[in-house]
Amino acid sequence: QAQPLHAPRSFVRGFPAGKERDGLFEAAWRAFYGEGSSMNAQETLFTPDEVADLKLWSANILAPLRGEAQGYAKALTFAQASALHKLGLKPGPIIESGLVGVSQIEIAANETWSPSDHGPYYLTIAVNEAEAVTDIVAFAPDKPNEWFLRRGSAWALGIDHINGALAWPDTIVSLSATPLDWLRADMWGSCVLDWTTDAIDTIRALQEIEVSSPKFAAALRLQLSKPPRLPEIAVSGDKKNAA
Repeated sequence: QAQPLHAPRSFVRGFPAGKERDGLFEAAWRAFYGEGSSMNAQETLFTPDEVADLKLWSANILAPLRGEAQGYAKALTFAQASALHKLGLKPGPIIESGLVGVSQIEIAANETWSPSDHGPYYLTIAVNEAEAVTDIVAFAPDKPNEWFLRRGSAWALGIDHINGALAWPDTIVSLSATPLDWLRADMWGSCVLDWTTDAIDTIRALQEIEVSSPKFAAALRLQLSKPPRLPEIAVSGDKKNAA
């Protein structure tokens, strides 16, 4: 049976705007992970087909990712974490977070990555959304401007920070330019990993964004000001009439 790589759109973005958005989002996730009696949230928010799809997505995509990310975090030694101090990182919080790990990887043609016994070592960060691991980003510490996703299903670190700002428009969203910068910021705020259409639309909807450098601010303005691509539109019969 085919496994959906992304949660259904109605699950990720279909919550009503306003103060209740975060609560509904978390309640739905608790229902899936058995952390509370929120069965009513499933019945209210989703159709039976969506519930079945979400359960499949949770069992076959999210659960294995959570275990995989935990394995990479356990593989990160204190000596390795301490070496990251030279990059401006604090070893203690990194280890305590349980989000950061290390793995040998190989990169596929579609720019996703997979574990490898012979590849280079990369830092990994579990991408969380409402306490679920939805993807894992990997990057080489000496190449912080280049990173790869495990499945390509997440577009930001700290997505809950962004969702909170959508629910509370007065919230200022702190954006980091790279995953390494996000770690340097003590894993606060967000970092866009993949500038998908959803990512661009969501970031544009924010009231205010805070960044740490003029260079990133200029790059962000350029990214957000790009006009959407439009297809060529032809009127049927025009070419025939022109001939």
